[in-house]
Amino acid sequence: MNRVVESSLPYLARPATRIEQNPLPDLSDQELLALLIGGAYASSDAGLLLQAIGGNLKLLYTASLDELAKSYSGVGYNTAKRLKAALELGRRLTTPGARDQLTCSQDSADYFTRMGLPLCDQEELWAVGLDIKNRVLNLAKVYRGNVNSSIIRTGEVLRDAVRHNAAAVIIAHNHPSGDPTPSPEDAQTTRSLREAAALLGIDLLDHLIICPGRWVSLKERSLGFDR
Repeated sequence: MNRVVESSLPYLARPATRIEQNPLPDLSDQELLALLIGGAYASSDAGLLLQAIGGNLKLLYTASLDELAKSYSGVGYNTAKRLKAALELGRRLTTPGARDQLTCSQDSADYFTRMGLPLCDQEELWAVGLDIKNRVLNLAKVYRGNVNSSIIRTGEVLRDAVRHNAAAVIIAHNHPSGDPTPSPEDAQTTRSLREAAALLGIDLLDHLIICPGRWVSLKERSLGFDR
């Protein structure tokens, strides 16, 4: 793809014109990126950046500043900073200022999704502590990497919940594969954590597996909550 000077594009086809005359949802990914990138070759650089990441916008969020700056030579650190800042503002916009209240599995899935768990490129286990009205007290990112029953320690999962005097806790982990199907080990881990939490006077309310656009509640499937 050859770089084309922005001023050589038809006036009505330029992203700067399109955003003035069309609703934001009508603009393409390339046009939105071009507006953030700016410069004489904004549209071309946006297209080349999309090529470099295979069209996967998730990579813009998960990439480090250094990785993003080096993904395509036309980006550079200043542009990478603007992109990361815009993405973070978007994330914060979807995060309510008031304390979240998680009263059902859908609430929990929405919360962990807003916090960015489905976008993690490695498997991670997070735990959220709740008060007696199921309002969020704290969010702890407990494990990163291969989350399996052999490495999970009850004390580490519940440490922050105990510190914040939580009445209940909900745990969630992601599957980078995109398949949220629970394994037998997921059910066993849930059962063990639930029993250990009960000894501390804490209710383990749910364990979710969350992927982009898909999630599963082990509580709803009675996996690890069968006794």
